[in-house]
Amino acid sequence: MPKRAPHFGPWFVYVLRDPLDRTVRYVGLTKKSPERRLSEHYHDGLLWFPAKLTWLTQLKSAGLRPEVEVVETILVGNSAFARGREDEWISAELAKGSPLVNIHRSRPRLPPDAPGERLRVFAEARCLSRADVAAAIGAAPPAVGSWMLGLGRPSKCPDMEHRARIEAFTGGLIRSSDWGPPTRRGPKPKARHAEGAATP
Repeated sequence: MPKRAPHFGPWFVYVLRDPLDRTVRYVGLTKKSPERRLSEHYHDGLLWFPAKLTWLTQLKSAGLRPEVEVVETILVGNSAFARGREDEWISAELAKGSPLVNIHRSRPRLPPDAPGERLRVFAEARCLSRADVAAAIGAAPPAVGSWMLGLGRPSKCPDMEHRARIEAFTGGLIRSSDWGPPTRRGPKPKARHAEGAATP
C-alpha cells in the first residue's frame, strides 16, 4: 500500500490582533489565505471554541474585525513541522503575556464534534475542574479525565448511566447517543467450530 504523501508548504503562521489595542489574541496555521481563514473562524461552534467566538462576536457587534498578520511563511516542510512552528509562536506569545483565545495544541486533539472534546470545552467555559464534573455526574476524577481527553473512540465510551448524567449535566448539549453504541465488556465469545471439525 503506497504511503500518503506529506503535506508540503506553503504554510502560513498568522496572528489575529485586537484592533482596539493591537494585542495578539490568536495564533493560527493555514494553507489557505489567512483572510479567508479569518472568515471561517466566525462559523466555528460556540460550544467548541467559546473564548474565541465570544471575542469575535464582541468585535463584530462593535463593527470591528481582527487585524490579520502573517508572521511566518513556511515554504518547505510537512504538516508536523508546520504545527511545531505554530506551537513555538503560541508559546512565545504566551510567554509575553498575550491573552490568547487558542485551544493549545499541546492538549490531545480530537475532532471538535467528539463528545469528549465538547465535554472538556463545556467544563472550561464554566471554569469547572475535573473534580467538579466528577461530582456532578457521580464518577471518579481520573475517569472524567480519560473521558474529557480521550473520547471519540468506542473503547473510551462511558457506560449508559454516566452518559445520561452527562446529558443532564450539560442541559442536553452533549447527548447520550453522541458516543454511539456502548462498549462490549467481558471476554470475547469463543469461536464456534463446525460439527465434526478437529479442535487443537
